[in-house]
Amino acid sequence: MSETKVCIKFFRQLIIVITIIAFFISGTAYAATLSFTPSAGSYKQNETFSVGIYVGSLDKSMNAVSGTITFPTNKLQVVSISKTNSIVDFWAQEPTFSNTSGTIKFEGVVLPPGFQGGNGRILILNFKGKQTGLAEVKISSGQVLANDG
Repeated sequence: MSETKVCIKFFRQLIIVITIIAFFISGTAYAATLSFTPSAGSYKQNETFSVGIYVGSLDKSMNAVSGTITFPTNKLQVVSISKTNSIVDFWAQEPTFSNTSGTIKFEGVVLPPGFQGGNGRILILNFKGKQTGLAEVKISSGQVLANDG
């Protein structure tokens, strides 16, 4: 096999630290983040690799999450999506992907008491490198809701 590599870079500044819900209770703002792990990697062409989508909600418990992820269809294809060990208890929209449009969509609920912490696994995305070059995987939109009734 050739040493051609597909380079994946999940730019932290492009991943979007999402401040979704600002609560002005006692003058305090709460924020949640969506991120990828690993945040960058280098993979061989035709190699399959996994990337996790995680939520961080340190200040307040969260109970719902949704998002759309985009990827370049000429460089990557989604092989599968895994919900194993997800903090999501109920999927309002089952995770779906389109290798034609380069999108992954999800929407789920975490049952009470919700999730509070730094690394709540939402999904594992399994990609295959199709072509050499840099491929940006981005959270193009996302929402995290607080467990506040």
